[in-house]
Amino acid sequence: MNGNGNVEAVATAIHEAYDAYQSRFRAITRRASERFVRREWREAQRDASERIVLYKHRVDEVLAQTRAMLGDCVTDVATWEEIKWMHGALIAERADCEIAESFFNSVTRRIFSTVGVNPLVEYVFPDNEPGDIDDGPPVTRRYAWRGDTADVVRRMLHDLSWDARWRDMDGDAERVAERIDAELLTVRGSLASTRSRCSRRRSFATRARISWVACCAPTITSRCPCSSRCSTVATASTWMPCC
Repeated sequence: MNGNGNVEAVATAIHEAYDAYQSRFRAITRRASERFVRREWREAQRDASERIVLYKHRVDEVLAQTRAMLGDCVTDVATWEEIKWMHGALIAERADCEIAESFFNSVTRRIFSTVGVNPLVEYVFPDNEPGDIDDGPPVTRRYAWRGDTADVVRRMLHDLSWDARWRDMDGDAERVAERIDAELLTVRGSLASTRSRCSRRRSFATRARISWVACCAPTITSRCPCSSRCSTVATASTWMPCC
């Protein structure tokens, strides 16, 4: 074990910084529906901006704490190997352990100004499997498409638990459906075009192989068994009669 008594404290600080980041991120996300219902567009934009910079702010904060706690050992690889091991134990049961590992990497890469990858002080492959998520209500809903996209959108809007009335739900559903159908049509066209190009390439490749066999494969010339007047081409092992 490293003699620096702050190793465990640093691992805990990084874990708590990530936990604080996630808590704040979720709190901002949860109020998005309230912003929409109340038509608080500017506040919603501020929330979106805060979510973008929140990660960097938390990393900057714990980075300063880490440097203060480790002092001269802040760039000691052996010290960080221990910190990483302790940190891995702290996040092992988290359902979002892989994101927690990425947060840890954000700290170490700043400490060491890493270019490329340093597996001694950062997670390269997941050291932990995501923990079991507590049973609860499903986080997704499925809506069967019955030939009418607007009907699907209408059912989705109807199921939203918003404390607000729709001025024109049917009209909104139709407009959303038009955009969805247009995008799907574009995607289908792109996929069809891609399949066509792939088919042409496969056809060209097949013709190229046939041409190679016909023109470039090692051959010998001999008499065709069917006639004394014609000749044929045969490979070393297979006859290819001309008639």
